[in-house]
Amino acid sequence: MSASPPAHVQDKAAYALVALVANNIDNQGKVASAGSIPPLVALLSAITPAHVQYKAAYALANLVYSNPDIQSKVASAGAILPSVALWSAITPAYVQDKAAHALANLVYSNPDIQSNVASAGAFSPLVALLSASNPAQVQDKATYTLAHLVANKPDNQGKVASTGAIPPLVPLLSANTPAHAQAKAACALVNLVCSNPDNQGKVAYAGDIPPLVALLSAITPEHAHDKAVYALAHLVANNPDNQGKVVSAGAIPPLVAFLSAITPAHVQAKAACALATLVYSNPDNQGKVASAVRAARCYPPKVQGQLDKIHASLRVLMPGLCIQE
Repeated sequence: MSASPPAHVQDKAAYALVALVANNIDNQGKVASAGSIPPLVALLSAITPAHVQYKAAYALANLVYSNPDIQSKVASAGAILPSVALWSAITPAYVQDKAAHALANLVYSNPDIQSNVASAGAFSPLVALLSASNPAQVQDKATYTLAHLVANKPDNQGKVASTGAIPPLVPLLSANTPAHAQAKAACALVNLVCSNPDNQGKVAYAGDIPPLVALLSAITPEHAHDKAVYALAHLVANNPDNQGKVVSAGAIPPLVAFLSAITPAHVQAKAACALATLVYSNPDNQGKVASAVRAARCYPPKVQGQLDKIHASLRVLMPGLCIQE
C-alpha cells in the first residue's frame, strides 16, 4: 500500500484489511504490528483517488474499533488531520461517511484523542455534515461521531454546542427519520447535555423536547425508545425549567407506560430513571407522576442493579405510592 502500486492494487489491499480485522482483536494486533498503519494513513491523502480513500478509512475504522492501543497508534501516525479534511464539501459523500466512521471509532472512550480531534478543527466541518442537504447516511455517521466526541468531555460539549450542532439534531429526531438515525441523534443529545446545564438550556431552546417525547410513542422501535428516554432523563436532571417543559410536552403517560412488565428491562430502567429525575425537588411533578402511575395500575418493576436506588428515590419522592417488589 505504498505510493507506488497502482490505485486498483491499493484499493484491493485496503479492502482485504477491512475484512481481515473486522471484529477480530487478534488480527487487529497482527495487522498493526505488520506496519499497516502508516501506509493506510497515507492513503487518506487528497491526492489519493476517492475509492481508495474510502477503503483506507474503512480499514482504519475496523482496525481501531474497541482497541485503545491501536487507537493511539493510528492517532500518532497522523490519521486525524487527513480524516477531518475528508469531511470537506468537495469530498464524495461516501468518503465523508467512512471518514466520519473512522474518527468515531478513533475517539471512542479515549479522552486524549477526543482532545486531539478538537484541536484539529473538527467541529465546524462535522456540524456541516449534519445539514439536511447531505445524504442521510452522512448525517447518520456525523451524529455518531459527534456523540463519541463529546462523551464525558465537558470541553468538547461546550465547543460543539457553540459551533451550532444542536439545531440540526432536531429534524433528525422527526418521524420522517429512520429509527436508527433517531436513536443516534438522541444519543448525541444525551452526551451533549449530560451534567451540562448550559447545553440542557440550549437543547430545550432549540425545540428538541417535543420530538424526543414523540419518540416515546408505541410505534417507535425499542432502540429509539431507549435513547429518547435516556435523553429526557439527562435533559431534566437538576433543571426545574426543563422538568416543566418535558411534562408540558406530554412525557409522563408514555414514561409510565414503559414501567409495564412487557417493556424490556433496559427501557424500564431508563424510564424509572427519567421519572425519578422528573420529580426530583418538584412537588407538582411528584403529584402528576404518582397520579399517572396509579391510574395506569403500572408500577416500577423489580429490575436488578441500578433500579434498586431508583425505587428508593421514588418511594421518598412520591409518598404513598405502592411499588411492587
